[in-house]
Amino acid sequence: MAQVALRPATEADEPLRRRLFDAVCAADLGLGGEAVQPLLDLQWRAREHSWAEQFAGAINEVVVADGVDIGLITTVGADDRLHIVDLVVAGDARRRGVGTAAVRAVLDRAAACGQPVTLKVRVGNPALRIYARLGFERVGADPVYAEYAWSPT
Repeated sequence: MAQVALRPATEADEPLRRRLFDAVCAADLGLGGEAVQPLLDLQWRAREHSWAEQFAGAINEVVVADGVDIGLITTVGADDRLHIVDLVVAGDARRRGVGTAAVRAVLDRAAACGQPVTLKVRVGNPALRIYARLGFERVGADPVYAEYAWSPT
C-alpha cells in the first residue's frame, strides 16, 4: 500500500485541481477529445462559483501517495460536524488504498475533536465501498445522491 499524506493545497496546485476535475467530468459525461474542453470550462466555472457559495471556508488538501500528488480532498466545517465535499484520486492511482487512507486521515482529525463526518456521494459511485468499510452509515438519499454519516463514538 502506498504511503499517503494530506497537505494543504496552494495556488500552485490549481493545475492539478483542474486536471483531476476535467478527467472526472469528461468520464462522467462520456466525452473525449478537444471538442469537450469548452463544456469542461463551463462546468468548472459553474462548480467553482457554486462551491464558493455553498462551502465557504472549505479546505482543499492534496492527496500525496509515495511523494506524488495524485488527488484532492475538500472538507468544510458545517454546524457541529465536518463535511467531505469532494474526494478525487487520479485514475491511474485508484484501487491502491489511496482514497481510503485520505478519508481515514480526515476521520482521525474529526475523531480527535469528537466531530461526526458527513458526505454526499453519487448513487452507484464505486467509492461507496470505501465509506462502508470505514463505518459510514447511509442517512438519506435522493435519486442522484446518497447521504452518509460517520460518528467517532
